[in-house]
Amino acid sequence: MQAVLTLGGIAFDGGANITRNGHGWGLQAITDWHSLTASKAQINERPQAHGAFDPGTDWRKSTANEIKAAYWGHDHNDLIRAIQQLTALANRDELMECTMDVDGVVLRRMVSVRNVDVPDTRGRSNIDGVAVDVLAPDPRAYGPVSVNSTGLARHGGGIVFPVVSPVDFGTPGADGRTVFTNTGTAVTSVTMTVTGGGSRGIVLKRVENGATLILSRACNPDDSTVFDSADGSVLLAGQAELSGWMTSDDFDGFDVRPGETCTVQFGVLGDPVGFPRLEMSAAPAYW
Repeated sequence: MQAVLTLGGIAFDGGANITRNGHGWGLQAITDWHSLTASKAQINERPQAHGAFDPGTDWRKSTANEIKAAYWGHDHNDLIRAIQQLTALANRDELMECTMDVDGVVLRRMVSVRNVDVPDTRGRSNIDGVAVDVLAPDPRAYGPVSVNSTGLARHGGGIVFPVVSPVDFGTPGADGRTVFTNTGTAVTSVTMTVTGGGSRGIVLKRVENGATLILSRACNPDDSTVFDSADGSVLLAGQAELSGWMTSDDFDGFDVRPGETCTVQFGVLGDPVGFPRLEMSAAPAYW
């Protein structure tokens, strides 16, 4: 079995890198990567009956993991530089990606580094037992991201009569839809990025349940509008907040439960502006 953990761009590869290159980080252990975190629901026992009242949804606590690692350096200075690079991860203002690849099965979480415990180096070029504590606010682990895109729906060309050989079926049509199936075990969200749009706005509708997002705002040809069902945000170019222009914002209807398929119908309000295109990205989620 080959296990490779990558944290903020630093690879801990279970010793293979050390064997191959004569130096580098090796993964010794990681705690609770596959564990289910505790529920935050409060238990209210029935005073005069068996058991407790139904606590409702079991919202889960964040995930805390401890990574144990070793480093084999060319010399003591090489070891110190590697430790400094590792401890510098704690100064990042945003969450970073932590991925675990075990024989090609990749899971990832977004984490922050909370603590790095380094034993005394004693002037050596190698060290083991380095402990890195990370925290994932979202306890779910995610698989590979699936991305698919579409333009607006359009009619096909069809056959022109009289039919001659070879038969010309005309320009193929398009349904203007993107599709994602959650093969995981936990609810996941989708991110939809629209380039261009319509003279009066954008419409995104989930086919399975009718949930609809409507942005009632004139679009420019080079606009990039991001709809994120995870937090209900609508951003222009990843910065300007457009939620105030939403006349329908049923983001909860775009959550994809385990085994469900999310099919999004792409449309515009008014006339198309530029070459409107929808790109949807999502990943299966696991407890």
